[in-house]
Amino acid sequence: MKHLKLALYSLISLFVSASILVSCSNDNDTTTNETSNKNVETFLKSFYKQKSELGKPIEIKSKKETSTLNRTVEMQSYLITEVFVGEDTRARGYIITEKSTNDFIFFLDVDRIDYKLTTVKVETNETKQFNEINELEKYLSTDEFDFIKVIEDPDFEEPIITDPEPVTFRIRYSYGACVNGVQGVYQATYFLGIRFTKWTATVEENSNGNLVHATVPCGTEYNPN
Repeated sequence: MKHLKLALYSLISLFVSASILVSCSNDNDTTTNETSNKNVETFLKSFYKQKSELGKPIEIKSKKETSTLNRTVEMQSYLITEVFVGEDTRARGYIITEKSTNDFIFFLDVDRIDYKLTTVKVETNETKQFNEINELEKYLSTDEFDFIKVIEDPDFEEPIITDPEPVTFRIRYSYGACVNGVQGVYQATYFLGIRFTKWTATVEENSNGNLVHATVPCGTEYNPN
């Protein structure tokens, strides 16, 4: 009888401990979500002077291609959520959060009147502004940088999921015509698989310390390092 009481006591203690642990875990998740929501709310209030509200979230799945078996492996997932400002009937802002942690990491604002795009890396408050976005090739084909459309459109030429780090700015290079065995190097900034800048000549320092247009032998890739 004594052993039975001890066994029952142990089971009750184990059940209570497990309940406490589950409760604490749920509380932590709730606190994390509330903190993230407050961070988003505070940021939007400081960025926009008008009232803003969130629209639908869409998942961005980051994948890394493996060359040997020609398969893809999911690396990380993000959510991009529309932000409607004032009486606007289409989204102007976009919130990017990391799905697993609910961390608010990036913000984008598309000004379709002055044709400016502003991005903010939340952790460091690093802000980038891109002007004359209406002159970019993908502006109209993406319905004026509607990022939800880009993700949902299966025919978009540069799908986001091919980039292993879709929420990182990347410099990509293109090359001019081959002349006398060399070709000029040009660069543009990409984010979420979309080109945000015009193609410009890549400039580097030569042996005399002068800045010159970078070139590479025909058929080779430019390595900035």
